[in-house]
Amino acid sequence: MNRSVLLETFPHPLQAPGALTVARSWVHPERGPVDCPAHPLLAAVAERDGFRVRTTSLTAPDPDCRPHGTVFAVSYQDPHGPVRGLAIGVQLGDPWALAYAHRQIVAWSSTLRTRRILLLSPPAAAPAPGTQSAAVPGPSTSGGAPPRWRACGCAHQTLCPAVDRAAHAIRAFQAQSLRVALVGRPVWRAPEAPPLTPPEHKLLLPLTSTSAVAGLDSLDPDSIAFVVAPGSSIDQVSEILTSLRVRFPRVRGQHPDQWCYTMTDQLNAARSALAESDTLLLCDSGATPTTMAAVEAATEARTTISTHRISTLGRLHPRDIDVPAITAIDSTGSTTLVDALSGLGPLSVVRRGAQSTTVASHQPVGAPAH
Repeated sequence: MNRSVLLETFPHPLQAPGALTVARSWVHPERGPVDCPAHPLLAAVAERDGFRVRTTSLTAPDPDCRPHGTVFAVSYQDPHGPVRGLAIGVQLGDPWALAYAHRQIVAWSSTLRTRRILLLSPPAAAPAPGTQSAAVPGPSTSGGAPPRWRACGCAHQTLCPAVDRAAHAIRAFQAQSLRVALVGRPVWRAPEAPPLTPPEHKLLLPLTSTSAVAGLDSLDPDSIAFVVAPGSSIDQVSEILTSLRVRFPRVRGQHPDQWCYTMTDQLNAARSALAESDTLLLCDSGATPTTMAAVEAATEARTTISTHRISTLGRLHPRDIDVPAITAIDSTGSTTLVDALSGLGPLSVVRRGAQSTTVASHQPVGAPAH
């Protein structure tokens, strides 16, 4: 692909005074039609920089027509597809716009390369045992309201009962005059509501790290129980419980079937993707469970991961994507980013996710043996 890159300038009879013309496609005099999937990116960046922009398909210039403008362009041969590229046209007589268009083509042409995008999947459904799986509401692609998430990280439309079960377990232990330790540090917490209602929070002992267990030394060893905080990572919870059980061997606790593994799965998927990536692009406008897991995983990473939050295509810079492997999150479900990057070199897109499911550990009484 790199050997086929051509950076060129052409005269053209442009008819758009006062505006930059960003090509949706154009015609190369020798290569023929050139597709421009990245044109929304160029247009958004130019608008961000204060230019009036029009997008259109540029036809081959008529050699008998007088040129009114200049087209700055780059093209390359995709080994697995058509000729692709970028092009910006500017009317003659506007030196500032001419210089700007040239800089943009040079800057973005420097990012042309083969790359991978690892897209992190949103949380999957976690239906209650004995029920049919609810449809996982994929991120909206219709421009409607963004998805809403439960305190444990599951989508509101799923049947995950983890929050209700945690509250029920707390009430049950408190009714037995036990002190309840709320174990875990939630990676995700729904911004519109706390994970547990105030009555359940009464007298809770927060255990967010193994070092916090030492603060329980004054408690009666038979007076404590634990409940897992919804939205926590179970690997972190397991470390805390190991310390808790050493200090209180007879500690009682919530049954593991009632734990929610959504944020554990989100973290594991993010860790896996980031281990193969150079850059993390956060392409959403809020703090979704997937975003929070990716940020946590990036913080944990042994090597430095470059992280960029991109609310719109116009906020993207060449340095953000000039790498061979990118982990990306797009909670809006828009394919704009993937489409744009498909015009900046051969692209492989991999959706990365993880899903833990709780299965029955025994057969019902009277069930036939297998």
